[in-house]
Amino acid sequence: MKQQLPEGVIVSMPTPLLNFDKVDLEGLSNLIELLVSSGVAGISILGHTGEEHCLDYETRRTMISETCRIVNSRVPVLVSISDTSFNESYILASYARVCGAAAMVFSPPYYLTAGQAELKEYFEDLLRVIQLPILLYNVESPSNIKIEPSTILDLIENERIVGLKDGSADMVYLKRVVECVKEKRPDFKIYCGKEEVLFETAMLGGNGGFAGGANLFPKLYIKLYDAIKAGDLEEYKILQAILMEINKTIFSIGHYHSSYLKGIKCALNLLGIIKDDYMAPPFHKFNEPERFKVHEGIFNIKKKLEEYGI
Repeated sequence: MKQQLPEGVIVSMPTPLLNFDKVDLEGLSNLIELLVSSGVAGISILGHTGEEHCLDYETRRTMISETCRIVNSRVPVLVSISDTSFNESYILASYARVCGAAAMVFSPPYYLTAGQAELKEYFEDLLRVIQLPILLYNVESPSNIKIEPSTILDLIENERIVGLKDGSADMVYLKRVVECVKEKRPDFKIYCGKEEVLFETAMLGGNGGFAGGANLFPKLYIKLYDAIKAGDLEEYKILQAILMEINKTIFSIGHYHSSYLKGIKCALNLLGIIKDDYMAPPFHKFNEPERFKVHEGIFNIKKKLEEYGI
């Protein structure tokens, strides 16, 4: 049976950690209950926000089994299986299937840059051994590969390729993808991987987006997407301004590529949702001066949300 993915806000969830190989199970439960009760469309784990490439495989398996157990089929759980090793991706996907995951998210293998023909063959090899639906993830860093629209068009001959998550925020690219695939596969879902362009993605015919900020304020992002779908531009502009303030404050502290994730984990810790904002090595959590800035950001955002009735 063909699997349908949801439309709306799918949360890119971090991996709550107590140390380099111990998942904060209480924090994980707190976060999942917040997200599910707020009405998110789905939960995505072990992607870039989930620090996948910094985690050992046992920790990844713990995240899969515990997330699926806590969610208990209330919303779809999407699991990233991206890896440099084909076999490790297969093993992780098989485990996720047993645990009850709804779909796999897969970006091109990184380090060695594959051509489009090689990339197509790689995905076809995956489809032969992985039984769950696959969501393609177009993200040029760290893979240095763009999944070209023509490659996607070839791949969707297999109905278990059910959608695309685009992390490029390149609206010209996304427009080309929509034009290529939507006539052939109207059921094919297209999501943005950057929450800032939810509106633009929807206007091109997309079906929602993955949002890391929704870990902190899920109702804001759901209300924003509802405003977009309803064509309420006035409400959209107000909520989009708050979203951008989150990005400019909580997610932009310090001169790190990891500022976004440090900000999410620090904020979740300050909000009392997770026990620690431990970052998987080689990264480290914010120090006190940076934590104070996150605290200020949370206070200001919460005040604006309360004024708006969220």
